[in-house]
Amino acid sequence: MRRPNCHCWPERLPLDGDASIPARKPEAALAAIVTVLQGVCPDLKEDHLRASRAGALTADWLRQCTMYLLVGRLGHTLAVCSKLLNRDRASVRHGVYRVTERVENSVLTAQFLDFVEAQLAIELRRVLYEGGF
Repeated sequence: MRRPNCHCWPERLPLDGDASIPARKPEAALAAIVTVLQGVCPDLKEDHLRASRAGALTADWLRQCTMYLLVGRLGHTLAVCSKLLNRDRASVRHGVYRVTERVENSVLTAQFLDFVEAQLAIELRRVLYEGGF
């Protein structure tokens, strides 16, 4: 089952004006993603996303969502994302692929990522206006 208006590679997160400035800084983008994901999963910490070993399934799935957002939506390279999350580029590519595939096949996953992306845009604007990048 393929969604007709699915988010497929390489569509980028639509940020208007100055809101894209913190998104260009990988550390600021990762911090914003972690903040948004903590709203969904309060026990999540940035260390869980950077852990070198596989952890709980929730943390692994959210790590793959983070990879998808960094690479597929904010336009960072595989090398930058792999450095941020302590992974190799093949793992990042695989994570992005898995999330992309699930978005194409699951309306619920697509809606979840739409929600996370909307919250991410708000968080990046907040970071910009507070000058925290």
